Amino acid sequence: MTSTFKRTQLAGALAAVMAAGLVAPSAQAASLTQNGLGEVALVPYYTARNNIDTYISMINTHPTKVALVKIKFYERDNTRDVRDFIIALSPNDVWTAVVTMRPDGVPVVQTADNSCTLPALIESEATRPGMKGIRFTNIGYTGQSPGWTRDGGDPSIARTYDGHFNVFVMGMGDPATSSLARAAVHGSNGVPANCGALITNMTTYGPGEDSNPATFKGQFTEPENVLK
Repeated sequence: MTSTFKRTQLAGALAAVMAAGLVAPSAQAASLTQNGLGEVALVPYYTARNNIDTYISMINTHPTKVALVKIKFYERDNTRDVRDFIIALSPNDVWTAVVTMRPDGVPVVQTADNSCTLPALIESEATRPGMKGIRFTNIGYTGQSPGWTRDGGDPSIARTYDGHFNVFVMGMGDPATSSLARAAVHGSNGVPANCGALITNMTTYGPGEDSNPATFKGQFTEPENVLK
């Protein structure tokens, strides 16, 4: 995975002070990868400020399995959530996106990729034709979101102009045995078979942020070191 950031990997709680990274588990603890593949990427900085864009690229390197991946963005001052969503990456799929500024002064993450996402990305929120996006939000620190109290800091959207983000594999699905994984696989036209079915089931059954993807109707198994 790349994003104008140096590729490394997680080593337990030290990840927060590392350059950025992909995480590979070991028998004893999380460890730094030696081959550039892993389950988690911790990216220390993004910005949409001063006409600067942040480009993101990730690859599911598994040749046959779908990877469910969550990407979470955090604002600069107090690490409150400003946007997260799940991406279903086909086998050998490359997903690219850009964090940029909308004309209304709200950052957006947008892509021309057709991979299934939850929530679905929206054409009207993107800044360019042919792309879909989703805006960043300040409800995580203004007291408007359940579970998050107002933190007393700047309540404006400007806090989302800079921050950091994480990417992690939630689970793997084999299209040969999982109908939901099969729904996420791109056809020859580059379009997934049935994003609607996947999104409906994900909304109904999870996986939530803290849930085990293995419980996702039994169709997704534990994460693997496939992100690049």
